[in-house]
Amino acid sequence: MYDFERIERKGTNCVKWDVPLLNRQICQCGLQIWIFQIAPAIQNNLKKVAGQGAFGYQFLSEKYYQSVMRWMKQRHGYELEREEICFIPNVVVGLAYAIQTISKPGDEIIVQTLHMALF
Repeated sequence: MYDFERIERKGTNCVKWDVPLLNRQICQCGLQIWIFQIAPAIQNNLKKVAGQGAFGYQFLSEKYYQSVMRWMKQRHGYELEREEICFIPNVVVGLAYAIQTISKPGDEIIVQTLHMALF
């Protein structure tokens, strides 16, 4: 397993470290937000895909589903069926799906963001 240690981001157009206002207000509290390192295997695959020169809609391969099922079993001891996996492209879409699943039109919803929690 890859060691996701903190990497140096100052001087790389990083919002956390290179925007003075955020650096004063948020970063002095010691939170390691917005900083993550990508494992070499992921970096290599991204380079491979980018090297093809074509970007468009793709389907999720069987390898993707098998990887998710294996990770859930190894990490959480939970056995998933392929049909139970729903790809969600980002956190905001996932949050929208979750809200639509547990609420009905007209319900009042509060979404607590990190910024609201810090200030």
